[in-house]
Amino acid sequence: MFTETVLENPLLLACALFGVLVYWCLLGRRWDQRIFLALNLSLITLWTGLSTSVPALRLAALLYILLLLLGYWTRPVSKAAIARTDDWLDFDAAPLVLALSALQCYINISSGYTTLDDKAALLMELAESTTSRYTAYILFLTSWLSVHTICRAASQSRWSWIQVAAIAMTAASFVTGLSKGSFMPLLLTFLFVYRHRIPFPALMGIIAGGFMLAIFMVQRLFPDAAAFNEVAGLIFERIIRNVDVLDYIDSLDDQVFSYPHISPAYLAWPLFQLTQKDFVVPGVWLHGTLYSDWRGFGPNPTFVVDQLVSAFFIGLPLAFFFGKALRLADRSRYRVLIAVFVYTLLQDWYLSCLQLGMFFVAALLCKALGQRRSFSARTASRTRRKQKIA
Repeated sequence: MFTETVLENPLLLACALFGVLVYWCLLGRRWDQRIFLALNLSLITLWTGLSTSVPALRLAALLYILLLLLGYWTRPVSKAAIARTDDWLDFDAAPLVLALSALQCYINISSGYTTLDDKAALLMELAESTTSRYTAYILFLTSWLSVHTICRAASQSRWSWIQVAAIAMTAASFVTGLSKGSFMPLLLTFLFVYRHRIPFPALMGIIAGGFMLAIFMVQRLFPDAAAFNEVAGLIFERIIRNVDVLDYIDSLDDQVFSYPHISPAYLAWPLFQLTQKDFVVPGVWLHGTLYSDWRGFGPNPTFVVDQLVSAFFIGLPLAFFFGKALRLADRSRYRVLIAVFVYTLLQDWYLSCLQLGMFFVAALLCKALGQRRSFSARTASRTRRKQKIA
């Protein structure tokens, strides 16, 4: 297995970490989700050189990375495009974040799911219940909308009370959920957005404290690995195994192209998926094919399977677009949010498109409600002025 080889070989691990630094620098050295993108790109690059399976796919993966870098470095994004993007993303999502997070807290507490063994039961429940599945999809919005709320609040003179309440409730929903370390992305968002305003010693203290808290929360899920170093090792391994889809590709070799929903139209979400009978996402199919386990587990497909294998390599040109999106993010108030968009779309196309679609619906709803409140406030103000004059 590729990831096991990297974890067990200090030289390969050092090469992977050096690759992270190289890709992070090539992608602008910004403190946001591109740090994790750089890790994935480094590991995928290492895999293309070490693996002996599917040569055409490995070559296409390298070409994808090259196009991503070209998109970032060729022709800067115009100020008009940045202004339009910021204007479109300028809406108040805090009330919706508060409501969704409160609902998530209630579901977490009432569900009774507290261990890793319960995750299989939860996945089966989502698969069997349409209501539960679509409720979970809606709650996915919380993570992106909370990032949006933090980015927007950082551009204001001060936080509003509802923004504070929304983020506090979001943190509570993450801590009470099955994934005990899921609060870390929220903490990282704060650090990414406010890094230049936090003194370096305090920044290091926050990072160390967050890591310690993550270990403490994860210890509750691994009673057999109670030692600090064991849990820390598990977290580090999980970070490296974020690209364990490469292990599946090496194990299945050419069989990876037997995915039943391969099509040049695969990326046309949701039009393509709705035309398929018994559609199953690539990650679940890979896991089920290799282990005969169809309960819903599976690796993140990454762009290697989603945009290259499943789409007959049609996704290659998208790499240039994603590189350009990262360049736009550099000068946007919502830099961290845009970086999250890019990273997740490169990790899991199907789930990310679903999330992005719901995000756009939520954005339109919030903007419409915001305009209505503004209109009501202006009307009330004009009424008061007329009353004073009278």
